[in-house]
Amino acid sequence: MAIIRNKRKDNFSIINNDVLNDERLSFKARGLLVYMLSKPDDWQFYTSELQKHSEKDGRRSIESALKEIQDAGYLKKEQKHKSDGSFDKVNWLLVDKPTFSPQAQNVQAQNVQAQNVQAQNVQLLNTDNTNTNNTNTDNTKNNRSNEFDREPSLEERFKKIWKDYPNKKGKQTLIRPIKKLLKMG
Repeated sequence: MAIIRNKRKDNFSIINNDVLNDERLSFKARGLLVYMLSKPDDWQFYTSELQKHSEKDGRRSIESALKEIQDAGYLKKEQKHKSDGSFDKVNWLLVDKPTFSPQAQNVQAQNVQAQNVQAQNVQLLNTDNTNTNNTNTDNTKNNRSNEFDREPSLEERFKKIWKDYPNKKGKQTLIRPIKKLLKMG
């Protein structure tokens, strides 16, 4: 097969062949992209305007091709705002080499059924530090640290809880009840 080209002096476009060979785009999207790239740099695009220039493609067809072009990184749409905060026109930025990162895909949320969780009554912590019986305080502290020595995973888990605990008071009072809770899961 032979390709016969006429010499052009006016009314022609120079398009990078990478655009024409981009297999991420359908032929419809490639054609629309080439059409858009053939327009002057200050050209304003609108979906309805593009639709007027095609007798065969409707609005949905144009929109699906534009989505392909946008997802491939050739097109970026920016919504402008007026000085009063209301929306202004959408500005289309079109490039001949993929530059823009693809937009995030719409993620469908899955229906997840909530499970009924039974709450357990747990003894509340005693925050009253007025106890003057200090006979076993050193012994108790040693026992508590020994308990953690035997179970390092509980110590790590307690450290994690303590780190997030906003009050940062009564650490020694909280060790035993929190350990109980951690053992219960």
